[in-house]
Amino acid sequence: MKDDSFLKTLTITHLAGHYSVCVVRGIQDDVRMEFPRATVNVALDAYPNTSDTIEDILVRSINAGCEGFFVMESALFPFLDNFRSAHESAYFRAFNKRIIAVARLGASDRERLLRHDSMEVTPNILLVDGNEPEGMIDLYTTKLLPAEPRGIVAELKLLERIRVGNGRIELLPESLSKFPDKLTNMERRRPLGQGNARSTVPANYSLQADGTEILMVLELCRRHNCTLEIELVANSEWGQVYPNGSSDGLIGSLIDRRSDVAVAAIYRWYAR
Repeated sequence: MKDDSFLKTLTITHLAGHYSVCVVRGIQDDVRMEFPRATVNVALDAYPNTSDTIEDILVRSINAGCEGFFVMESALFPFLDNFRSAHESAYFRAFNKRIIAVARLGASDRERLLRHDSMEVTPNILLVDGNEPEGMIDLYTTKLLPAEPRGIVAELKLLERIRVGNGRIELLPESLSKFPDKLTNMERRRPLGQGNARSTVPANYSLQADGTEILMVLELCRRHNCTLEIELVANSEWGQVYPNGSSDGLIGSLIDRRSDVAVAAIYRWYAR
């Protein structure tokens, strides 16, 4: 995709408020983007003769303060393959991560993207699919739907189709003036019955839950329109990580990514 003026307008509009921006590219990509904030250029395959892995490169970039990511097409899947593990290894935590990625969304790439396990942890993503012969640019984001008994299913949602010519695009259409943010409103999956939470194991049971930690999570869901889903661990203990890397209990539930939050003081009963 060669319309640099449109990409520049898009990135400045949506990433200018970040502390710094990572431009993630392949070694063959010629990217000349100027941002009003600090920029970290990351070439994912630029160091073939060193022991650095792609995850190592991303961890250093994240720790340098990257909150926004502009990802070129050749680097998209290597970036996504290492996105979750790199953020778990980094010590810098950004609350407003955004990704703008150039992608060719043909049938095979579309299927690979939507099945990628990083879709759950990259909700705020904007995909730019350019059709140079026709002079068109399609902009997509993902729509996350609930899977049973847990997890998500991702679909693509077309936001806008833009015709670009030889002129510079200085302003975006109204539909693109705001970044497709999925964390402000998580589109609550309402609990069954009259409870305030939902059981995942066994599935599809309505729960009434209480307790200090639970009330804090419920307040978070009230503000962001999400649903509290509860699963009791098998041994009802905090658990631990063993020397061989295995884990159990509440800690194991977090490490295995079955849960987002682990709490102990829960009062619960099945609701009607």
